[in-house]
Amino acid sequence: MTNELARRAGPAALLLALLACTWSCSSLQRRGPAAPAGDAPAGTAPQPSQPEPAPAPQPDGGAKTEAVVQARAPLEPFSVTLPGGLVEIEMLPVPGGTYLTAQGAREIEPFFLARTETTWDAFDVLVFRLDLPQEERQGDVDGLTRPTKPYISVDRGFGHAGYPALSMSLQGAQAFCDWLSEETGRRFRLPTVLEHDWASRAMSQTPYGCGPIEALPEHAWFRDNSQRKTHPVGEKRPNPWGFHDLHGNVAEWALTPDGGALVMGGAFSDPDTKLAAGSAREPSAAWNASDPQVPKSVWWLADANFVGFRIACDPQGDN
Repeated sequence: MTNELARRAGPAALLLALLACTWSCSSLQRRGPAAPAGDAPAGTAPQPSQPEPAPAPQPDGGAKTEAVVQARAPLEPFSVTLPGGLVEIEMLPVPGGTYLTAQGAREIEPFFLARTETTWDAFDVLVFRLDLPQEERQGDVDGLTRPTKPYISVDRGFGHAGYPALSMSLQGAQAFCDWLSEETGRRFRLPTVLEHDWASRAMSQTPYGCGPIEALPEHAWFRDNSQRKTHPVGEKRPNPWGFHDLHGNVAEWALTPDGGALVMGGAFSDPDTKLAAGSAREPSAAWNASDPQVPKSVWWLADANFVGFRIACDPQGDN
């Protein structure tokens, strides 16, 4: 029967059949064997598995357990040039969000925070009246309440230009914010304790914005790497939101809900565990014990070379 069909079809049909068979076999060899059930076809990139939910953060070094559950879109950054045009401060947006704390969920509104700690360059403008013409720098010409000029080298020989202002009293830090608000028409202030904690973590599930504590030396100055002194701001790597030195270098004033204040983030003289977000220190009379003045200065802390500050700012329209 087959021979009869072949005889009737003629040589052209036989040639076509032979070519079809050859193409089919070659195609099978290229594809290889069929993939087992459930596997991706050969030559196809495997599909990523679904990530497991992140575990709830655990206490680290005594820090309270907190978790970020949401962050909203940030504002746009801006810079403010201090009166006199000598110094510029970069203000970066901090996104608002919901923060789970040991006391429950807390809502944080978006705000601005300085990229670095306040430097001597900036604080000197206020103290030494560098925003005024030369002939007006003596006396109380402008009527502003300004910190008294220091009678000692308050930078302790650590460094001045580009270094964080230190030995800062709460009143001195607030005077800087009030002066800048008056000059610019925007509301500058100190961050709250919760805001400082939130910005320090920057969505990290650990108490450090850099993630694991092992990464801290790349991001912070503390006892193990500081040579027991402050360093120029911004030398270490920033956290994911762009802020430098929220851990270490100088501890920073932050306001409490009851109108008080704490210093946050640890300092160059502290061990790494004291730099965790949420780490706070209460002010003490010992911070100004050696001041010989009577009464003691309200502007400078003679025995607290580890205390500085960083300014915050409300969004436009919230002033």
